[in-house]
Amino acid sequence: MWEIKLYKTLLGALRALDNSGRFYNLFARSGDDIVDQAELAKAAGVYSAGVKAFLQFEMKTMDLPPEQKDEITTWLSPELIDKYIAQRPAVLKPSSVESQGHVDKVTIVSGYPIFM
Repeated sequence: MWEIKLYKTLLGALRALDNSGRFYNLFARSGDDIVDQAELAKAAGVYSAGVKAFLQFEMKTMDLPPEQKDEITTWLSPELIDKYIAQRPAVLKPSSVESQGHVDKVTIVSGYPIFM
């Protein structure tokens, strides 16, 4: 288990995500305002931009306003946007997990449960 530090500002998110990837990612460049798969994976602390990277991305951007979150999504490379749309985690309230949740889909449960 690890601590997830949420992005507080749009600039902070850009600095964290546009990071040039790891040393062996020769084609990823920092500061180009395009976040590719290697950069997203490095920001998430994983080795490939898959479900875990998208889960980290979604959780770290939860505190940002929707318009800023949409802007961050536009920084993703075209190939990465397609993968993100297909594999993005669902965000559900505890009360809707049973009716809307799927066993085969990554889901973030956000909110407080109400016990009846």
